[in-house]
Amino acid sequence: MPAVLDVVELRTGIEIEAAGLAAERASPAQVRKVVDCFDAIGAAIRRGADGIDQDFALHCSIADATGNPQFKRFLEHLGRFVIPRQTIRGGPGMPKRAYSETFQQEHRDIVQAIRTGAVAQARAAMRRHLLNSRKRYQRLAGKLATP
Repeated sequence: MPAVLDVVELRTGIEIEAAGLAAERASPAQVRKVVDCFDAIGAAIRRGADGIDQDFALHCSIADATGNPQFKRFLEHLGRFVIPRQTIRGGPGMPKRAYSETFQQEHRDIVQAIRTGAVAQARAAMRRHLLNSRKRYQRLAGKLATP
């Protein structure tokens, strides 16, 4: 669990900047890809799936939309740690549907800011998403540590 929290902390600086650059630089085709990835998460949630692969694809599409290939390479290097719930599937105290809807609302805010070219809002939305994710996993770590 500590490694998951460390990676979320590391990602925060990188992905906040990526969201801002995506809002600033994304081509219409890149924005469409971001939206398509977001929609794929929603479809997975509606099917009762966890949407982990689709979530990773969304974060990679945002990285691609920066126009700087190093952002996506960074996420790919981190691999399974990019989406923490992939690492700690099935943890106690995480109602799947409610949790999925929570992070999807956070994604919606990021995607909307990128769509409208709102650089500061994209950064703020990504910051909220990653900080909230870190808090969720810190709470989970506490529950897992309690006998």
